Amino acid sequence: EIGRLITRLVVSDMSKCIKKGFDFNKVSLNYSCGQINDKGYIKYLKETLDEFNIPYSKIEIEITESLFLDNSNEAMELFKALKDLDISIALDDFGTGFSSLNYLTYIPIDYMKLDKSMVDNYLVPGKEIFIEDLVNMAHHLHKGIIVEGIEHKWQYEQMKQLNGDYIQGYYFSKPISVEEILEFKPEIKDI
Repeated sequence: EIGRLITRLVVSDMSKCIKKGFDFNKVSLNYSCGQINDKGYIKYLKETLDEFNIPYSKIEIEITESLFLDNSNEAMELFKALKDLDISIALDDFGTGFSSLNYLTYIPIDYMKLDKSMVDNYLVPGKEIFIEDLVNMAHHLHKGIIVEGIEHKWQYEQMKQLNGDYIQGYYFSKPISVEEILEFKPEIKDI
């Protein structure tokens, strides 16, 4: 039930932003393992997006690997339904669980989200080659890579150099409300 409530709130907020002239690429919704039992969620998501006139392509669903490790058949049905709607899928917290390379070859994710703990442990002198290898692997698998947890300018600069597709973290902004988003002016600064 909370997954549906959050979905409606996010889509409603997206609509408010668009009406005020704010444009964005995508908004991510976390999809929990428990939601796999909500067989009507895709229909609900579609109806909610239609109600608020939000293009399906503006939504990204973030999943964790445990979703398909425990529920592979249901997960594959979910992935197909999302792909049929042109909704992208991101594998959240990559590097924190089992991270089997095998499933990266057959699940239809669009992005791997590199967890902050990977950045903290490996985006350091002498270990950054590991991060570079993960970025290259994602690109060779025709997947994008989103790097989470960037807090400092040097991390941002290094991830740009390593070809991270999307870079996010407190370096840019801490979480803010919808009202603050409408007034937000990104600035690159050193923390």
